[in-house]
Amino acid sequence: MADLIAQLLQDERLRVIDVGARGELAGHFTAIKAHVEVIGFEPDAAECARLNAELRDLGWCRAEVLPYAVGYSAVDRPFFVAEAPELSSLLEPLTEVVGRPGWRVKRVERVDTVSLGPPASPRPRSSWRRAANCRSRATF
Repeated sequence: MADLIAQLLQDERLRVIDVGARGELAGHFTAIKAHVEVIGFEPDAAECARLNAELRDLGWCRAEVLPYAVGYSAVDRPFFVAEAPELSSLLEPLTEVVGRPGWRVKRVERVDTVSLGPPASPRPRSSWRRAANCRSRATF
């Protein structure tokens, strides 16, 4: 299957964006990594550094993890670090789940966010649908 996908891609590149890249970055794409550009976003500095070190010299077309959270706009926001790191979020956990294993907030940090989408101003849902249906070539 990987050979078929690589054949179909030829000189084209597949771009993968991994938001909240903690853990394994773009693991499903390793078989075709020579054709894949990966950009990850991970606000946890230590995990970001670990992922970048792991990606180095692995044969990806391009791979990089950036130390940002993704939000509606580029601002400094609180980041709720949970006991289970994979449950950490820009959103404060609901009180109903805080008692469940891993959900308790250990600390709140300030993180920089970046926006990948349209401007932060609210837009009617119909225009979001049109924007979602529009395909563009993103470059990093």
